[in-house]
Amino acid sequence: MSALLFAVAVGLAAAPGDRILIESDLDSAAASQLEPGTTVDWLVHVSTTPGEPGIVDISLAENGDLRLEVAAFRCATEWDGSACAAGETSVRSQAPLPAGGAELLSIPDTDDAYLRLVVVAPEDVPSSATGSLTLRASGASVEGPHSPLQPTGSMPWWTLACAAIGALAAGTAITASRALRRRR
Repeated sequence: MSALLFAVAVGLAAAPGDRILIESDLDSAAASQLEPGTTVDWLVHVSTTPGEPGIVDISLAENGDLRLEVAAFRCATEWDGSACAAGETSVRSQAPLPAGGAELLSIPDTDDAYLRLVVVAPEDVPSSATGSLTLRASGASVEGPHSPLQPTGSMPWWTLACAAIGALAAGTAITASRALRRRR
């Protein structure tokens, strides 16, 4: 029995300022117990929130020793299970992922990508094999100086700086109050 973990690199829940959003539908029980020769479908919806015009690049990468074979299909509308109501296109033929991953597609930030990834564990995968499959969505603006689009789950630098200052202030206050109690 092989262990498989599916990951979405940019997260599933949007935070203020996020531009790239990913929704994932996966039978996690089937994916975590993927047997040699079995298949699992992973449905993914990549979209963006309004902002500067940009391009979103979507890719897949595998870590571990499963040697997964992955095919990718895009639908013009939301998938209904493994059925596409209109506009199904093949994005990637069934094959092992190359080292370093595989680019699936690039889309304008005004488009949505409805993807169905068909993941197959090869027949000869060792029973002790483990690994993970990661979908990444990243982007850059296309007007003015190129700057990355904010991915889901990211924080602007000033939010991190405020959080760090707040944690430092709280730590200092706790240390000072303990020192005062010891003196008494």
